[in-house]
Order: sequence, then C-alpha cells, then structure tokens
Amino acid sequence: MTNANLAAQDSGNCWTPPPYEFVYRSVQEYTDRPRRPRSAGRVCGLENESATSFESSSLLEDIRKNFVMPSDFSVETFLTEHRSLPQTLIEGATHLKECFGPDTIFRLLVTADEAGSRTLYAVVIWPGDVRDARAALAKFDDWWLAGSQPGMGYLTFTYELV
Repeated sequence: MTNANLAAQDSGNCWTPPPYEFVYRSVQEYTDRPRRPRSAGRVCGLENESATSFESSSLLEDIRKNFVMPSDFSVETFLTEHRSLPQTLIEGATHLKECFGPDTIFRLLVTADEAGSRTLYAVVIWPGDVRDARAALAKFDDWWLAGSQPGMGYLTFTYELV
C-alpha cells in the first residue's frame, strides 16, 4: 500500500458537529400573553366561556388580594390553562398566613425549564431566619401534602430569604 492509498481511507465515522446548534436556556420567567381558546367546535366554545368567566370572576381578585403577581400575563395565562389552581391558591393562602404570619408577603411566579415545561411558584418572601422559614413550610406541607390538592404537579410552594 502506498501513502496515497492510506490518506484516502477513513473509518467512516464523521466527527464533525451536527448542522444544528444546541440551544440552552436556563429556567426563566414565562412571559406570554394569555392564550384564548379557539372558538372552532363545541369543546373550544365551552373552554372560551370558562376562560371568560374566570377572568371576570372574583377568584382572580381574591388571588390578587393574597399574592403579588407579575405585571405580565404569565400567571393569568397559567391559571386560565389550569382551572383547578385558583381555588387551591386561595385555600393555600389561608394556610400560608397561619404558618408564616398574616403580614407575610406572598408572590406568584411562572417559570419554564429548558424543555418548555411550566410551573407556578407561590413564593413566601421571608425576612427572618432560614430555620423559621423551613419550620413554617414544614407546617404548611402537613396541609398541602395530606390533602392531595388539585394541581400538585403544576404548583410549588417555596420561600425566598430577603
């Protein structure tokens, strides 16, 4: 074999990068406007009525009374898409105040992971000691986990130390 023949041979493995770029996005806030269900079809018409009734109902006002919400529509969109969560949040706010105190501030935040899965976070803004926050959250978890609340897969309660 000559050197020319050896140079023309290869193993058949291609080590060049694929033609597409890998995209990495860290967990970030979801900031889309509320999605309106399409009105084509009977089911979509019912969803449209439900979305309208939720937006005009007192549930959203009760949530705003108990939680600080972002200025975008991310939380409203999320609550419109997950209809069991508004009532769960209102019940949860009562238990959060029992565990953390009536003057504690709670905020809502929607995040999306790199796969696009979204989660609603109910965050307790805690100015005290981390041990006190953990103890209060453990007390809250007794209610949250025992009741098998609707929306458990979409809603997370946590705290933020300030």
